[in-house]
Amino acid sequence: MTYKQPALVALAVCALLSGTAACSSGDARPRAAASGATGTARATKPPRCVAAKYTWSKLTKHAFLAGVSEPHVLGKGGGGFTDAAEPVPHSKAKVTVEQGPDVDPAAAVRKLEAYSDLRVLYGPGEIEPGRSDGSVLSYTMPAAGVYVQLKFGQAVEADFRRTCRGGVPPSRGHAVGIRVYGGSTLDCTEAPEAATWHEKDRSLVEAARQGVRAACPAGSRALGKS
Repeated sequence: MTYKQPALVALAVCALLSGTAACSSGDARPRAAASGATGTARATKPPRCVAAKYTWSKLTKHAFLAGVSEPHVLGKGGGGFTDAAEPVPHSKAKVTVEQGPDVDPAAAVRKLEAYSDLRVLYGPGEIEPGRSDGSVLSYTMPAAGVYVQLKFGQAVEADFRRTCRGGVPPSRGHAVGIRVYGGSTLDCTEAPEAATWHEKDRSLVEAARQGVRAACPAGSRALGKS
C-alpha cells in the first residue's frame, strides 16, 4: 500500500509554478511579502495620505424642500399650533470618488465647508433637515386661515481633486454637503403673491412652491400661481 502526502504534493506544484513563495489557498487572504533571508511574511500596508490638499471647482448651491406638515385650520381670531412637519424625499449629502483612492467623506465635506465659506455643513448621515430635533416649536397666527409649515435645506456641491504626500495617487470626485436652511409658515387661503418669497434665491422660491403644492388642499388660493 502506497501512502500519498497531498499537502506536500500541493506545495511542490506551487513552487514549480511560481518559483517563489507566492501561493495562497482559496481564502482570499492578502498576499504577504517575504522579509530577508528568514522568509518571515509581512502584510503590505497601503500608503497613508499625509497633508491632504483639496482643490475645488464648479461650486453650486440650491435650496430644497425638506419637510411639510398637514394643514392647520384656524378659525376667526387665529390661534396656535405646534411644529408637525414631516420629512419628504430630498437631496442627500454624499461623496463619490470617480478616480483614484477613496477619501474620507466627512473630511471632504469639512474641506468643502471651508471652501464654500458656509458654516455648519453636514456630511453623509449627519443630519435630516426635515425632521424635528426633538424641541417643541409653537406658532401663533393672528387670523383665520389654513396654515402649512415648510422646512428647507440647502445642498452645496463641487468637484474636487485631492492630493497627498506619502506616495498616494491623486483622487478626483464630487462632494455634496447639506445645511439646514430654515422654515416658513404659509397660509393656503392667501394668493402666492402675499407670501414672503426670497427673491434673491430662486431655488428657495421653487422649494416653497413645491411645498404649497404638496400640502395645501385642492382649490386653495395659494395654488393659483405655484
